[in-house]
Amino acid sequence: MGFPYYDHFMRKLLSAVCLLAVLSTIGFSETRIPKGEIADHIQSSYDPNQTHCIYLPSNYTPEKKWPILFCYDPRGKGHVPAELFREGAERLGWIIVSSNHSRSDDPHYSNLPVLNAMWNDAHRWFPVDEWRIYATGFSGGARLAWGMGYIYPKSTAGVIGVGAGMHNEKPPSKDTTFVWYGMCGKLDFNFLEINRLDEQLHELGVPSRTDFYEGPHNWPPDGTYASRAMDWMELQAMKRDRRPKDGAWLQKQFDSRMDEAKKLEATNVFEGYSKYKQIQEDFDGLLDITELSKKVTDLSKSPVVKKAIEDRKKLEDNEQKLTDKYLKLLAQFRNGSDAIPYHTLKSDLDVAKLQKEIQQKDDTPEGLMDKRLFENIYVQLSFYIPQYLLDEKNDSDRTLVSLQVAADMHNDDAFVWFNMAIAYAKKGDKKKAIENLQMAFDRGMKDRKWIDQEKSFEVLKSEEGFQQLVSKMTSTQKS
Repeated sequence: MGFPYYDHFMRKLLSAVCLLAVLSTIGFSETRIPKGEIADHIQSSYDPNQTHCIYLPSNYTPEKKWPILFCYDPRGKGHVPAELFREGAERLGWIIVSSNHSRSDDPHYSNLPVLNAMWNDAHRWFPVDEWRIYATGFSGGARLAWGMGYIYPKSTAGVIGVGAGMHNEKPPSKDTTFVWYGMCGKLDFNFLEINRLDEQLHELGVPSRTDFYEGPHNWPPDGTYASRAMDWMELQAMKRDRRPKDGAWLQKQFDSRMDEAKKLEATNVFEGYSKYKQIQEDFDGLLDITELSKKVTDLSKSPVVKKAIEDRKKLEDNEQKLTDKYLKLLAQFRNGSDAIPYHTLKSDLDVAKLQKEIQQKDDTPEGLMDKRLFENIYVQLSFYIPQYLLDEKNDSDRTLVSLQVAADMHNDDAFVWFNMAIAYAKKGDKKKAIENLQMAFDRGMKDRKWIDQEKSFEVLKSEEGFQQLVSKMTSTQKS
């Protein structure tokens, strides 16, 4: 699924590749950065306005070259991916450079300074292995990581996309030079996109792999998933002659993954088959997989596996069909000018129907599909459409219709009510704006910074109700 404004950002970013200077490695004082722990706010020497989270392995020395992972969180929370990937980085010997300034949803924000600073600082400070440069990011940050692979096609060995895949301006092709590892939550509204990109890359002969965890659109819940992705990148580096082969390490990886596949096969033949097939693809040409290949062939003939493949294909096609239907309706609402009543929009999007089916089907494959469709509709109604209608069209009325449906979907989301307060403030309805701010506060928005940085609330500052609410937020922060 494309993200509003992000296509425009990437067009500017990719057209500005010539501005990215690659500097030679020069000396760097390690005293600034402790080894074996995350340094949260290291100021860039290339751009003083940028800071990075940096992780150096415990055995780091400037006497050898090191693989490096660039991380892009969509809200500039550099510590989050640094923490998720640190265990793998320590075990495998990778440097992590994670931005505190990357953004993905602000149409007026450019990530070009972020890329410039991270790339140039890394090459100034550390002896980087130019054959093993990696990028990761979540959501829009994943698309930024994908874009980096096209900016530095010779050096970027792999991209780990979390919660999103490619950028529409740079689709994969047979000329794609980097390998891709995609992962997301099973309830992520971009789940289908991750699967479809994996299929597309396989058809093109570009190595790819996917992994899924419990939960919605977010970074993985712990470092286990990040470590698996890094192990796969190491394996691909050996396979593509970007690093020397390590026979003992490969055998250990193979044995561990085979044990996992055997356990899966005992409870779910199709899931076991899928794991065996992945192992076959990954270790082909690295180890003797004759017996494994025979097992994959035998299982592929199983009626159980054949039916599971057929059922999954039908479910994915149905999810794609429904996704296209809802995104078309949302686009018509977003780009239209006629007033659409709240109840009409809610009915057209099958909100009540989806809510009922989610309750009935729960965590069955069909139930998970309904939950993803529901979340896909919700993120558009609660964030992307209001952002466009308010910032670009100054249309408070249509914004409120969108947010009112979103509030029916997730009544407990403080930001929905906060955004309604913004719409009412821009509309000039001070009373409603304060009422909705109170609703946001009651749902957990206690941090005053959100109010302080919102310019549309300037008109509320003289209102007693607004002052009382701000006072409560201030006292909450002090306690």
